[in-house]
Formats: sequence, structure tokens, C-alpha cells
Amino acid sequence: MLDDGPVHLLVGASSWDLPHDVTVMIHTDVPRWKPLLRETAPAAALDNPHARRAVAGLLAEHLTHTS
Repeated sequence: MLDDGPVHLLVGASSWDLPHDVTVMIHTDVPRWKPLLRETAPAAALDNPHARRAVAGLLAEHLTHTS
């Protein structure tokens, strides 16, 4: 688990070749989403913006195929 504060990330092909870097701020007070399980209530799943987007996509696909 990370603490609040800046984290410096380096990205490249190897530890000798790191052409990309960025510093991001970690905020632990941001809400964390619980993993979705088979037992997850639909209302709880729709509180998660990622799940809501996935469900909307599935519904749109289903409605396209049934109409």
C-alpha cells in the first residue's frame, strides 16, 4: 500500500534505458472500488463507474442484437 505523496515512475526498455518519467501524486482519501463478485448486488456494481460503463456497453450490445 502506498502513502500519500509523490511517486516518481520511470518507464523504458530496460533499467539502462528509461526515456520516460513522470511524477504522480497519491491520494489515499480517494474512494477505492471493491472487486466485483458474483455475489455483488447490482446496485453496488453500478456505484462503480467502471462497472457501470461495462454494463451500459453490454446492454447496448444486447439491445442492438434483439431489435
